[in-house]
Amino acid sequence: MCNGFALDQWHGLNRADWMRNLVLMTSLLLASARCLASEATFDHGPVFTFIEENDLFVKTDRHYTQGIKLSYFHGDDVLPLGSRRLYEALPQLGLTSKVGRLGYAVGQNIYTPADITNRMSMPDDRPYAGWLYVGGILQRRGWSFDERLTQDDLALELGVIGPWALGGEAQTWVHQFRSFDLPRGWKYQIKNEPGIRVKMSRAVRLFEFEQDDFGFDFTPRVGTSLGNVETSFRAGGMVRVGYHLPDDFGYHTIDSLATTSGGVSKSRRTGLSAYVFAGAEGRAVVYNETLDGDLYHDSHSVQREWFVADTLIGFAVGLDWLEIGYSHTFRSPEYRRQGQHDSYGSVFFKARF
Repeated sequence: MCNGFALDQWHGLNRADWMRNLVLMTSLLLASARCLASEATFDHGPVFTFIEENDLFVKTDRHYTQGIKLSYFHGDDVLPLGSRRLYEALPQLGLTSKVGRLGYAVGQNIYTPADITNRMSMPDDRPYAGWLYVGGILQRRGWSFDERLTQDDLALELGVIGPWALGGEAQTWVHQFRSFDLPRGWKYQIKNEPGIRVKMSRAVRLFEFEQDDFGFDFTPRVGTSLGNVETSFRAGGMVRVGYHLPDDFGYHTIDSLATTSGGVSKSRRTGLSAYVFAGAEGRAVVYNETLDGDLYHDSHSVQREWFVADTLIGFAVGLDWLEIGYSHTFRSPEYRRQGQHDSYGSVFFKARF
């Protein structure tokens, strides 16, 4: 704990004294936030994350219906494969970078129309599509905005959209295994095309406060996604409240511009942690191949909404080496005539070394 303020100091005060104490308390809170920021560590070890997202958590089977992603980050200041040169060459853009590290990812997303049992083409509904990819991520952390802890993520994802992404095979296998209705329309999916997406984002721990091991923080984020898979501009933020908040930048979904953060710190052990979180993100969508159809071929497409909003809530429980949690995301319609919002659940497992 950096600072405290006794509530009994407010009793029996006149208006001027109230204003002076309010200013003092605000100053103490800001000082606490700066003190906590100064305790941030830059010696995190490696971290592995597994995320599974599915709308079966809400008993639907439509649109963004399933996603899986595995990622691994080296420890802080481990920059192999020539990534150190890139780390040193990137413009700081107001960031005083303290440490960087390299990560890798592999994942698959599956998209379907609302009625997967229909054997006919449905021109007014979302196309069948799969997106299979591998990625590399360069991450750096440091200070910006008057010594606020800041993290930048630069990710490159390369893969394929279409039958080669194996979305139909994956969904059919799961439905056979669990005795669900089988999807019947994958022959109408968008055609094979290479996919590329470059994701860039910056998150700033704008405010954080802790007292007697309980605390909260607020982390806004801005960024962009560029490529034929998706081109969009995004802004959002997340609030966490709980016990022994981890020294990281919180939870991220598969589709987020954010990436895995944190890891076991040699100088700051968290021990047991438990917290809840809530976040929101808005995105201006310029292009989305899973909605707009193939870039180089004629294929099924729908009229994309230019603005999409996500809100999410969740919780996590962790130890120094392990964190598990669940989140629930609510998404506004992504295309015209969708007529209904979507939601999906996400479970994640984070191993910290």
